[in-house]
Amino acid sequence: MKKLILMSSLMTAALLLGSCGQQEEVNTEFSVTTSPLPLIPAKAISCYSKLITGIGQTPTQDVEADYFRIPTFKFWRANNSNDLVISLIRITYNLPGSTPGESAQASKCEISGDSLRALNTTWWKNYTEAIVPGGSGSPDSPFQTDCAAYCGGVKASGQFTTTGTVEIFGLERAPNGDETPVKLQGYVTIQAF
Repeated sequence: MKKLILMSSLMTAALLLGSCGQQEEVNTEFSVTTSPLPLIPAKAISCYSKLITGIGQTPTQDVEADYFRIPTFKFWRANNSNDLVISLIRITYNLPGSTPGESAQASKCEISGDSLRALNTTWWKNYTEAIVPGGSGSPDSPFQTDCAAYCGGVKASGQFTTTGTVEIFGLERAPNGDETPVKLQGYVTIQAF
């Protein structure tokens, strides 16, 4: 299991905790797939749309074409006594220009609020925030999302491969209510065929 975690952590980010400009020891880490994420030229249905749709109704295709999806996020902490509260996941990437010589275009996808909570059944049912509760998310047993994160409306033409930066913003909340900011960073590869 440890080998699997180490292999999947190639896309793992370092925790940046600051106090007067000093960097502290890494406590929280995350990983995402190392496989290229294909750009799909169609619309899709997000986890949020599935969850808010009534029984017997058809979910709305709320993810614009062209989209890519990140199948799962895994979180683990060296010290997991505190809650990890995730506020925002931001994926930024550069798209090639549509004509030769045109410069790359910076784009981003952000997931927060109910769309973020919808990535994990426990978050959706039990919390008003995306929380990795204290006592879970150890290095031997990472806490993971159970629904894919979708980023749609990617405006690109032609074949390309680009690297996207995944940033996760949040905080660690101690049982006494003390909060420490958390910023994690990792990478994904996006590929259009």
